[in-house]
Amino acid sequence: MGFLLQDEGSKLVYELLLKSENVKINLMVSPYCRISYKEFNISKLVNQKNVNVYTKDIPYVKMLISDSKEMMHIYSKFSKENGEILPNTAIGIWNQYEEIANNYNERFENQLKKIANNNVKQ
Repeated sequence: MGFLLQDEGSKLVYELLLKSENVKINLMVSPYCRISYKEFNISKLVNQKNVNVYTKDIPYVKMLISDSKEMMHIYSKFSKENGEILPNTAIGIWNQYEEIANNYNERFENQLKKIANNNVKQ
């Protein structure tokens, strides 16, 4: 998760709290994003009980994978002046091809393992 829309953070935390008791949740997030000229620490915001959060310098995109069966990509343009999201430019692509979603999930899981191994070595 490389960015958040206005008011998305509190809604996301609410949903994470509801779902995290019954669903395995892994998040790879950027350290910070800008909303309304303020900088937010994404990892602190989403760091909830039963949610595994991995902070990494990632691009300004979002990708959600559900049970390796479907996925959603979200992209947006950002202001060159201050790096804020331009919400009216955001688009989402919903992919229901299980083969593709499974492939992305495997890549994601491999990346999480690499991050975890690097954290242990440090």
